[in-house]
Amino acid sequence: MALHSMTLDKPVIVVCGTRPEIIKTAPVLRELSRLGIPNRLILTGQHDELVSGLCEFFDITNYSILKCERKGPELNDLLSTLLEELNTELLDIQPSFVLVQGDTTSALAGAITGFHLRRPVAHIEAGLRTGNINSPFPEEANRRLISQIASLHFSPTVGATNNLLSEGVNKNTIVEVGNTIVDATEYAIEKSQSRPETLGTVPYSVITIHRRESWGAGIASILDAIKFLANEDEAHIFKFVMHANPVLQSMVRDELGGHENIELLMPLKYPDFVALISQASMILSDSGGIQEEAPTIGVPTVILRDRTERPEAIEIDACRLGTTKTETIIEVVLKWQQEIKTGKWKPGGINPFGDGKAAVKIVQALKGFSELSQRTGAHS
Repeated sequence: MALHSMTLDKPVIVVCGTRPEIIKTAPVLRELSRLGIPNRLILTGQHDELVSGLCEFFDITNYSILKCERKGPELNDLLSTLLEELNTELLDIQPSFVLVQGDTTSALAGAITGFHLRRPVAHIEAGLRTGNINSPFPEEANRRLISQIASLHFSPTVGATNNLLSEGVNKNTIVEVGNTIVDATEYAIEKSQSRPETLGTVPYSVITIHRRESWGAGIASILDAIKFLANEDEAHIFKFVMHANPVLQSMVRDELGGHENIELLMPLKYPDFVALISQASMILSDSGGIQEEAPTIGVPTVILRDRTERPEAIEIDACRLGTTKTETIIEVVLKWQQEIKTGKWKPGGINPFGDGKAAVKIVQALKGFSELSQRTGAHS
């Protein structure tokens, strides 16, 4: 499908549905604004209570929140609603670009909508793969689908670039930029002096879980491992930052509530969360973003998943795969703690996720694409 000739006189639209997406796209929005390029953040309505604080922290003022009324509980209900709402919004704006980040259903909906309206789609954090279309679900399928229709692929690492090339993506459309989470984390560390009251002088670990594919037996096994570790070392504090989902919160409270050295925390503001994890002795998480933050902050991180699309963090030993099995998690944590105590492990090495300038590189690529489009009249 031929695309219209593009200029940057119309807004660059960034579609986001979740808190991590906002955090990872914020540096790009800031760079667009710094250069005077019109832009707008479109939020698809999930976790509204967290949005205003994030936008204020990153100085994002031009954003709108779609009030998406889901027709039912299934992912298809969400996708159909998003396509309808985004179609109306983008028809009105006629953007120069549609930027989507990562692999959520909102990212997929934004990419499809932009493609159908013949707007170039740029995919931030392109090329991540586990090789199993059902893990993580539905994210692995979402990011593969986005790669089929994107005009620009902003790859975070060499490995991600190679994944795209192996799938037949035109190398001239791939720009290796690093990961914008490094930009955002460095900004948060530099800007924020606040520290949540939960911090203290006692050593602590931070825990987060939310992955859909782990619901049920996986989460039960993870929580069993946390209980064992808490009982094993009663002098160590485990700070569990709960997800906004009330069902997950209920699971965690039922299993971990009442333990003296397990603190259950509601979702924190981003700068406070960065402060929390940066001073931790260890992180246990199934979050993709935390796997990328680990090399930036130098805190050992156990990945509570059976596989990861971010092998670079494991290759430099910033992260280790704990899986979702109770015994494996316990074994990985205790072994790593012993290595840290004896000085056999220390943080360091080159951050595989970039130098904190991903947003600058992304905007430069958007400008280059626009200039080429004006010279040739259109892109295929």
